[in-house]
Amino acid sequence: PEDITGIAAFAFSHNDTAKRIVLPAGLLTIDEAAFIGCEALEEADVPEGVSYIGERAFAYCSALKQAVIPDSLSSLSADVFRDCTALTTVGIGAVDTVGDHAFYGCTGIEKAEFLSEHTTEIGNEVFGGCTSLTEIVLPVSAKLTGSGVFYGCTSLKKAVLPKELSVLPENTFYNCISLSDISYPDDLKELGKYAFFGCKAVTSLDIPETTEKLGYGAFCGTSLREAVIPDTVKAVDAGVFMNCRELETAVLPENINEIPESMFAGCEKLSPSVIREGITSVGEKSFSGCSGFTELVLPESLENAGASAFKGCSSVVSVKLPSKLTTISNAMFSDCSSLTSVDIPEGVETIENSAFKRCSSLASVTFPSTLRSIGNAAFKECPELKDYSVPEGVDVNSGAFDKD
Repeated sequence: PEDITGIAAFAFSHNDTAKRIVLPAGLLTIDEAAFIGCEALEEADVPEGVSYIGERAFAYCSALKQAVIPDSLSSLSADVFRDCTALTTVGIGAVDTVGDHAFYGCTGIEKAEFLSEHTTEIGNEVFGGCTSLTEIVLPVSAKLTGSGVFYGCTSLKKAVLPKELSVLPENTFYNCISLSDISYPDDLKELGKYAFFGCKAVTSLDIPETTEKLGYGAFCGTSLREAVIPDTVKAVDAGVFMNCRELETAVLPENINEIPESMFAGCEKLSPSVIREGITSVGEKSFSGCSGFTELVLPESLENAGASAFKGCSSVVSVKLPSKLTTISNAMFSDCSSLTSVDIPEGVETIENSAFKRCSSLASVTFPSTLRSIGNAAFKECPELKDYSVPEGVDVNSGAFDKD
């Protein structure tokens, strides 16, 4: 009937026979879950004039093929079209806000188009799991207020980000394995945690010169070959380039003097030149598994190296340690199976647990007169180690030189 102005919550929920619903021209509101789980529903034309559609109104309508959002609607509620797997095209009108998970799991969507520049807020995982989506152009003034907006959009190849966006939230393009064409905002300041995690098609670092912060694991698992970080970057979180297995060279700005935890862990082709003079600290596991390192000359500026910093650098043959280093930390060079000799410089006082454990080719070690202690299993499972002499007075923990 034409005099109906609202459809109540759950009014048609889980109706499994209706294929098409004609909504009256005078309709103003569709309440929460009104059509949730109508698995046979293929068409539902929302008329102009509707000002409110509640959460999950059309969620799990797995046969629904098309959704046109009227200009009269000011916001899209959370989960409104969640798991509508038959949707292939979405036209989003003049809404101000797109709620959390609005199109989550709509695996058939190939194209989502914003029909106006009115949209200013886009919530959590709005297009998460839309595995057929190939391209997205976001409105100029839109802010991504939630995380994981395109989480797991595995077919997404091109993304044009809002020009006025300053922060790219965490997980925005998490595991978008096809993404290669990214248009960044003009004034981007920060990339959030895991922003491009697992984006295997990303091969170049083209972030704008305005960028000031790279969040945890921002480019983890990408196919970057070179990473020249802009001088504007003032803060770099842990794991930013972890498991970038194609990364060969990286250049840090002069104002970054500390390499955080796991920053380059698993970067198998990386050159050690990134550890330039001026670097004062490398964090835990910062270069763990960098199997491309062969000769490791650490800069004289280096004062601290975290646990497992170079663990598993299996191709390292020689290491030159700096004079400012006082501690060789836990497992710092463990599993460096090609390392043959090491000259520990004067100034080193402590060799911690498992520091050189399982360095199976290590044959000789020179200890300094400043040495005070050698930790448990520091040289355990180093079967070739025969040429060494521990200075008098050094506290040698049990098992420090056990062969097995």
